Amino acid sequence: MVRSDVRVPSFGFIAVSEFFASGRVADVVLVLIGVEALILVGFSHFTGRPAIAREAMPMLASGFFLALAFRFALRDEHWMYMALALVFALAAHIFDLLPRLRS
Repeated sequence: MVRSDVRVPSFGFIAVSEFFASGRVADVVLVLIGVEALILVGFSHFTGRPAIAREAMPMLASGFFLALAFRFALRDEHWMYMALALVFALAAHIFDLLPRLRS
């Protein structure tokens, strides 16, 4: 039974359910990951320690590609796009883990 008198919370004109269903939530996550990467690069440059950004980038790339696959799933894109994003996420994750496994 669906109640018609239930109000859906909204962010201005966008209902929360539409925010998630349209894939905009994944867009926000992708932008935040990009901002985090820029902040890390700037911080590394400012402090003179490039290892900070170099060590974090594979982890950020893995998260970026997982969020991208999530976006493709939410927007009902072709399955090949989602599969490709997941393959890139796996590659970034393995690239992130290799130095940790060697030490």
